[in-house]
Order: sequence, then C-alpha cells, then structure tokens
Amino acid sequence: MLEARVARLEDDMKELKSDMKNVRDRLAKIEGEISRLPGYPGIALVVGVIVALSTAAQIFAPLMKH
Repeated sequence: MLEARVARLEDDMKELKSDMKNVRDRLAKIEGEISRLPGYPGIALVVGVIVALSTAAQIFAPLMKH
C-alpha cells in the first residue's frame, strides 16, 4: 500500500517536473518578447511623431484647398 502511494507520488513529480520545464520555456520566450518592446523613450518618440504629423496635417490642410 505504501509502495503504491510512493509510486503515484513519483509519477506526479515527473509530471510536475515536465510542467515546470514547460513553464520555464514559456517564460523565457515571453522575456525575449518583452525585451523587444520599446521603452519610454521609444513610446515618447512614437507619440511625438504622431503629434508632429497631426499638427503638420492641420497646418497644411487649409493651404491645399487653394
């Protein structure tokens, strides 16, 4: 009886180890994707470009009508 319980625990531990390896691999992949995201300077640059293009469009739109 005790041996059967130990065997089940060993099987469960094998499954747990497999699951943990899967989690580790997924976290490594997510970490790689996060490192490619732009930081605050990159976000500020994108917002700045959008504002500049919007402002230029508002300034030059009336000039294009004539």
